[in-house]
Amino acid sequence: HQWIALTMDAIIQSSGSQDDKIMQLKKYLRDQFDQGDVDQIQAFLATMVEDSLGLIVTRQLVREFADTLKDAAAEKTEEGTNDEMAGFAAVSTDQLKILGNFAAEQITGRQLAFEPELMTIRTTLAKIYEEVDEDWERAAKELQKIPLDSGHLNLTEDDIVRIYLNIAMLHLQSGDSINADTFISRASHIEHKVKSEKLRLQFRAQRVRIFDFKRKFLDAAQGYNQLSLSPLIPDEEQRMHALLSASICVILAAAGPGRTRMLAVLFKDERSRSLPTFRIVEATYKEQIISASLKAEFAKHLPAHVTEFSEYSILDRAIVMNNMLAASKVYENIQFDELGGLLGISGSEAEEMAASMIAEGRMLGQIDQIDQIVRFDGDGDGQTKSRSDRQIHDACQQVNSIVEALEVAHPAWFDAQYQST
Repeated sequence: HQWIALTMDAIIQSSGSQDDKIMQLKKYLRDQFDQGDVDQIQAFLATMVEDSLGLIVTRQLVREFADTLKDAAAEKTEEGTNDEMAGFAAVSTDQLKILGNFAAEQITGRQLAFEPELMTIRTTLAKIYEEVDEDWERAAKELQKIPLDSGHLNLTEDDIVRIYLNIAMLHLQSGDSINADTFISRASHIEHKVKSEKLRLQFRAQRVRIFDFKRKFLDAAQGYNQLSLSPLIPDEEQRMHALLSASICVILAAAGPGRTRMLAVLFKDERSRSLPTFRIVEATYKEQIISASLKAEFAKHLPAHVTEFSEYSILDRAIVMNNMLAASKVYENIQFDELGGLLGISGSEAEEMAASMIAEGRMLGQIDQIDQIVRFDGDGDGQTKSRSDRQIHDACQQVNSIVEALEVAHPAWFDAQYQST
């Protein structure tokens, strides 16, 4: 440390202009990076922030260190394709982390004087943690240390929202949807001020992903479907991936009117027919019982955040609820054990599930515990009807659909028939 101090002092005391001396100090720092001499760089930093050089000189040197650290990190990542960045082979990413953390510790005591430089150091550290180490939680924590409300950074609303979204994305990568939601909420307070349409789209996409991770599957399905229709996403493959995610989420969503409407939207979307999940979407929309083979086929497309903590319990519950509704369309009443056999669960579990769905208004019916029977009634729209009434109602709906189709396909013939009656 003392030798470095003497070297720096000799440069300062040498003849020449102030700019020449600063250039010599910057070159000396770069040379230490080229040689990978961590100890010398740390000593340089420690001497530099002692304020013996004066604030103007020190600030330029701190900025030079931050930029050099950023360039060296870029060379270690996919961005390092520019020949001008070459020359940092002697320093490893582990050494860059040591230097970045050491510099941040040294500067933090005088943060107000070096906020822009400290921000560069923290974003560089976050980049290394994210792209090299895949330590997403540590990367998020580095970005969280940036004082985004500071006037010294001169950040626009777009800059702030972009950082919030990056932090949220990193928390999601680490499986922490709670912290991710926190930073999405912060972004939402200024999202209306964002000028970039692309950034607004990224905000909506991140919010939808959080719905997905927090198992708000109906909200996620609706959001993914909107993204799949967005003209701001030029890539057809990305739009189709959003549509696939929508189809997965709607199957996992709890039964109810909202899910039924979303199923109808996806089933009637011609693009859905090319999805690997279309068969189960079709069966669910038509209120058919989902077979074990169809369920297994669908399970292959579940994302990791659905399966890694709870196996297929989320899917199991969704399929059981769907099959319960399908059974209610076929049976007027059924014993618990028989219902359980149909659903692939025990009789007591079938009773519990039916009671829960009835209590939540997801299905109409009554539980008869004395006779061990579930009695179904109604057709899901909140109106209680007899079985024959529902059959007549369904038949009339089908006739109306045929008449409407004839009117569209053969309007002249339809008008002639209508006038003749």
